This record gives sequence, C-alpha cells and structure tokens, in this order.
Amino acid sequence: MPWAIAGMACTVALATWIIWHFALDVQLASLLPGAVKP
Repeated sequence: MPWAIAGMACTVALATWIIWHFALDVQLASLLPGAVKP
C-alpha cells in the first residue's frame, strides 16, 4: 500500500511543520516583547 505510506509521511511532515512553526512563533514572541500576536 504505497498510498498509505505516502499518507503517513505527509501527515508526519505536516505535524512536524506545524509544531516547528508554533515553536518559532513562541521564540519570536519572547524575543520581541512588543510584537503583536496574530
């Protein structure tokens, strides 16, 4: 089932990107106290 493997890889990549993006936002917010949160 190559489609299942591809789907799992896509899901993992998406989850990793979301977590990384969220962590980066938190880091930037702590660096810039005057930053406006979206």
